[in-house]
Amino acid sequence: MRRINLRFLIGVCILLVGGVIGVVVLHRYQVRRNASSMLAQVDDRLERGETDEAIAILAKYLVIRPGDHDAQRRYAEMLLSRAESGNITRQSLAVMVSAMERALRAFPEDDALRDRFATFLLAINQPGMARDHLTILAGRVSPEKKEAPVATGADATGDDGAPDQPDADTIAVRLAVSSAAVGRFDEAEAVLAKLVGFDPVTGGIVATSSPAPATAYAALADLIERRLGTPETSRTIIERLATERSDDPDAWRFLTRWYVAHRDADAAEAALKQARAAVPDDTELDLLDYETAMLRGDIPRAEAILAGPLADAPPVPPIVLRSEEHTSELQSRQYLVC
Repeated sequence: MRRINLRFLIGVCILLVGGVIGVVVLHRYQVRRNASSMLAQVDDRLERGETDEAIAILAKYLVIRPGDHDAQRRYAEMLLSRAESGNITRQSLAVMVSAMERALRAFPEDDALRDRFATFLLAINQPGMARDHLTILAGRVSPEKKEAPVATGADATGDDGAPDQPDADTIAVRLAVSSAAVGRFDEAEAVLAKLVGFDPVTGGIVATSSPAPATAYAALADLIERRLGTPETSRTIIERLATERSDDPDAWRFLTRWYVAHRDADAAEAALKQARAAVPDDTELDLLDYETAMLRGDIPRAEAILAGPLADAPPVPPIVLRSEEHTSELQSRQYLVC
């Protein structure tokens, strides 16, 4: 009877185990090397202006390194920037939203990114999702403070090039807008009325400790008129901008838009003049000037504006969600971006 050569068998086992371990180590090394190479490729594509290619490479990188939270946030920001630029498909929108949710779970204190994402969601008519994030932001703001908390730790940045942190009033306005959009009208009106100093019972406005953002007046005026059908009360609210925020160009923009929408050409021209004094060269004011001319029926003036200031104005396309079967255009109200 033959004996089993234990030394030989043990040696074979050691060689097999060593070979397997060697293959695993080599594979991990190659994966790390490929991953590092992918990040370099992402930077290279971005330098060339090939954003779509950079996003595709970064997506592959995250399959290899799903735990790289910094790369996940970068990926989400790149997708959001592409979405903000204009035309996106419904599929790419879904990918962006999913990536942004993962990034915010990894960096829950990144208020600037969350606010940017919520603003985009409002712009594409997704108030429910926006409201969820705005509620988180609002919960971080102390009632005694006018500014939202600044991110700390990994999210903190220095004064050089640091992203602006959303302030409490701006968050409140956006939260109110999103609440109104999902049918929470009383909640929205209460928030905006408190900011502006509006008394729903008397229809008057009382002085507040500090002026609310111009967007608060515009949003409340729009809500009151649409819900109650009272343009007189709406006018009282919107015209408060002339005294409370007379140095704010946006206030005069909102006033001009309101007057144009209500076909008051004289008041629109007066507000437009005030806006021009603060911002002489502004494409949006040129457009309002054109609309005012059309309101008056002054065709020669309207044509002159089109041939002059608006001739070389860059187009500002709305966000368009495209699919093979359906194309829909979703635009935000003018007061949403604040």
